[in-house]
Amino acid sequence: MIAAVAGTFDTKGTELSYIADLIRAAGLEARTIDLGTTGTGQADVSAREVAAFHPGGVDAVLGTGDRGKAVSAMATAFELYAKQADWIRGMVGAGGSGGTALIAPAMRTLPVGCPKVLVSTVASGNVAPYVGPSDIAMMYSVTDVQGLNRISARVLGNAAHALVGMMPPAPAASRWKSWSTAA
Repeated sequence: MIAAVAGTFDTKGTELSYIADLIRAAGLEARTIDLGTTGTGQADVSAREVAAFHPGGVDAVLGTGDRGKAVSAMATAFELYAKQADWIRGMVGAGGSGGTALIAPAMRTLPVGCPKVLVSTVASGNVAPYVGPSDIAMMYSVTDVQGLNRISARVLGNAAHALVGMMPPAPAASRWKSWSTAA
């Protein structure tokens, strides 16, 4: 079972790596996905790899020079990436409003029942625009998702462990595969 840890590794790499490490410590495989629009984050799946799924190509995402356009384009690219990534059996992400806007559309493309946890600074408000008609579990970050401290480490740790608890155990992989592809 592979859990995806998605976010902007160029600005939130420490926090996202912490989540991935906790998932691995719990006995699951975690694969990190960089959604940063600078293309400088370090992750198993690079921002360039994700950006290549945008209909306009990598330059439509990483070559815009405009953060707003780049974030919107990366959200489109990540949504298309997630649709074809048959290895994802659960996803966790963390971020502010920009990160939430990047991650949520891709989470919505995953089938109902596939675990999805999103730690966000906007989770204390109206999350309907992010969650839509899906089963994304949103957690309020309490603090800004910027650095690890006694509060953020606890919240991010809870998100990691929540995802681990939601994911089926390894022996259920064959049941999960048949269930997740059922029409």
